[in-house]
Amino acid sequence: AVRYIYPGSQPTSAPDGTLCLADLAREDLHEPGEGGRIWRILPASMKPSKTPNLNTLSSAALLELLGTANAWVSETASRLLFERADQETLLAITKKLQWSWNPSTKLQLLHLLAANDALNREILLRALQDDDASVRENAAKLAAGVIHDGTLPQPLLQQFLVTARDASPQIRFQLALSLAGVNHPSVPD
Repeated sequence: AVRYIYPGSQPTSAPDGTLCLADLAREDLHEPGEGGRIWRILPASMKPSKTPNLNTLSSAALLELLGTANAWVSETASRLLFERADQETLLAITKKLQWSWNPSTKLQLLHLLAANDALNREILLRALQDDDASVRENAAKLAAGVIHDGTLPQPLLQQFLVTARDASPQIRFQLALSLAGVNHPSVPD
């Protein structure tokens, strides 16, 4: 176990599944200076895997890597899917979102669709009704992006009013923030 991390150190996940710790021997990362080390931390029983070349994978293969335990692989797959953003990839993302059970994968998929302006009302409605609170909270946050000229599509507004009674205070708070720009008699000022 790592018991002490110097304030100038920065832990990060590596492509091979290990943890890397950059010890820059200074607290302010913006100050010029030399010195420091990069530590690679792994359990004695672990053999680091070969670093995958994700650029060569199809969009379907990248979709399967979302939500994996290796954070670098999952985040890189998400970035590559965002960069590709063709219609076929966006349709595959939408389909995967319908069948995904993993909340962290759902969040990545929702944000990929939102970043590519492909998040539609039906997807938001399903996400606002999801079993996982983090998915509902992020859906409320992303729904603010579909408010145009102070109006929100009626089905979304109705779902917002239902979700306003959610047990989670974080979700209710996010709904209040998202509804701040809506002009409608059922939305309090």
